[in-house]
Amino acid sequence: MKTFSLLNTALSLLFACCAASGLRADVVSFTVPDLPDHAVGATPTPRVNVLSVDLDPQGADLVGKPGDTIGWSFKISWASNAGDTLVFNGSRLGTESEFASAGTYVDLIGNAGGNQDGGVLAGTEWTSPTPFVAGTHGIGYIPLKATTTPGTLYRGTLSLEFKVYADSGTSRVALGSFSMPIEVTVTIGSVELSEQTITFPEITAKSVTAPAFALGATSDSGLPVEYISLTPDLCTVENGLATVLGAGEVAIVATQPGDTRYTAALPVTRFFEITKNAATVTIQGDLDQTYTGSDKVFTAVTTPADLPIKWLYNGLDVPPREPGIYIIDALINDPAYEGQARARLTITDTSPAPLVAYADWLLEHFTTPEIQAGLVTAKNLALAEDGAPNLLKYALGLDPWTTMTPEARAALPRFAGTGGTNALVFSLPVTASGDLVIKVEASSDLVTWEEIARRTRGGPWTGSASVFTGTPDESGLRAETLVTEPALPVRERRFYRLNIDFAP
Repeated sequence: MKTFSLLNTALSLLFACCAASGLRADVVSFTVPDLPDHAVGATPTPRVNVLSVDLDPQGADLVGKPGDTIGWSFKISWASNAGDTLVFNGSRLGTESEFASAGTYVDLIGNAGGNQDGGVLAGTEWTSPTPFVAGTHGIGYIPLKATTTPGTLYRGTLSLEFKVYADSGTSRVALGSFSMPIEVTVTIGSVELSEQTITFPEITAKSVTAPAFALGATSDSGLPVEYISLTPDLCTVENGLATVLGAGEVAIVATQPGDTRYTAALPVTRFFEITKNAATVTIQGDLDQTYTGSDKVFTAVTTPADLPIKWLYNGLDVPPREPGIYIIDALINDPAYEGQARARLTITDTSPAPLVAYADWLLEHFTTPEIQAGLVTAKNLALAEDGAPNLLKYALGLDPWTTMTPEARAALPRFAGTGGTNALVFSLPVTASGDLVIKVEASSDLVTWEEIARRTRGGPWTGSASVFTGTPDESGLRAETLVTEPALPVRERRFYRLNIDFAP
């Protein structure tokens, strides 16, 4: 029965022992096989050579966990009646054993660790170095694979290699060599998984033309980190390198699923922006044009050259045609670049150039993003929830965001007839609107309406009714307008309304 000691690297300074088939012994004595007698002169010298291997008395089965390194050490005693010298050449794990599937055997015993020239003189002893530390001389060890299945039992034969020499004066004569076999049994124990933590550096903003870059996440377990892009249309990840595809906010998750030694790490997510590169755009074309009945189309020069452009006119994508004032926005529409330019286009006809237009009113009361979005600038929207839509407040020169005061309501249409006439009275800005048609309509049944007065683009009033414009008020900004027609006979009804729309 033979035993040898074991060190589990997870218990760095602790030795254990094992005995084949679970049996224990303190010392194993071994009589060297017959060796040829060595003749000194004419007299053969009979010899008895005994080898003992001193083992740890606390023998037990060898146990290692996946990923551990197990090793052994022992003390050798040698006795010879003829003064022979024993040389310990090392240890060897039989290649036919199942250990070949558990790891690679490494022999670091050899002639080191105090075994001078491999010699153990008669009547002396040699001890291999302890405690066991993987990679130091004087010990044999097996690194177990991290993928080894817990509960697996491995068996094999460990051979201790020796040579015997007879000394005669200063000469040494080789008598023979032999090996001492030790049956090896190793049980792969279960592993208590350790936790691991991912360190994922913050990612700075990138441009859409940035080259691929390393993400640099690590785990304190030493296991490789894997990545998942939650925005693959903007950024992809392969082999730890992120590749930029488009502009926007990017989210990348770093993961480590664990193995037989470590639990899965908590994922770590990093967010960063991919921005477009700045570009310039210059609008080309005449911004003061005469009404021709055709769309007004513009071009633009960009730097870098030939970038695509998205055009907006008063926040809409319909090119302007009719007389009026338009805010033109030229927006670079490219996945890698951004930039914009703005200009003011005036389209006039043979009438005097309008002094104000809906575009002026929008610029006075709304921001550029609000104009571009078009949500709060809709002509039928009553922002102040007072029943007066944007177009009416524009025609009457009122603030779209403010609930109308009593003074402001005085501008709204109201009946002001006398005994001989019917009159509709309302107040208009002194500065005429250059893009509106203001119509006064009348009805006797609220079903059929007839137009009795019209004013187009600030021009003169026309129609069957009489229209009178009063003098400006004290502020000089507003003037009353009276639209009158003869009163109907008694008991006949007459209804009036103000109809406002953009000029065709």
